[in-house]
Amino acid sequence: DDGNATAATVVSDDLLRGPIESIDLVAGTFVVLGQTVKVEVDTAFDDSVPNNAIDGLSVDQAVRVDGFLSPDGRIIATRVDLDDGDDVQVVGVVGNLDDAALTFSIGSLLIDYSTATFEDFDGTDLADGQVVEVEGNALAAGGELPATKVERVTDDLGADDDDLAEIEGIVTAVLSGDQFEDQMFRFRDAVV
Repeated sequence: DDGNATAATVVSDDLLRGPIESIDLVAGTFVVLGQTVKVEVDTAFDDSVPNNAIDGLSVDQAVRVDGFLSPDGRIIATRVDLDDGDDVQVVGVVGNLDDAALTFSIGSLLIDYSTATFEDFDGTDLADGQVVEVEGNALAAGGELPATKVERVTDDLGADDDDLAEIEGIVTAVLSGDQFEDQMFRFRDAVV
């Protein structure tokens, strides 16, 4: 009634969780699970990261990254935290799906989903181009990730007509004067 909304639930879910493979201070990037993470001027670092900056990170250190998927496949980091390294997670676009071998890739990371459980779908309709969240315990000796869970990231916001919502993301295409889309969601009748 007073024009303010009260959140019933707030969920924060990282896009990437795992050990740092390499760091490029000049480019402002680091690589985790084969995914390139771009650090921007407004990227927040946990206080436990020395200098609260990318130069406080080190190779083999486990991190959690919040951010956005960019059209070129990189992750634009909004926040970087140190992690306990107990498991790994990656969110990205399915590519090179091989139904026979039960594998697909996210960027350069090969995912083996032969023993994975599926959440929000049964896996039979897994397809290239879908955005999924993959969890696992650790990379295998060959560098692939044996997935323990694969969850489809849906574009269904679960809202009714006239509900208010706020979404943050990177606009990847302007479809018309009142339609645009980002890597994971398509919005119609939105103010651009």
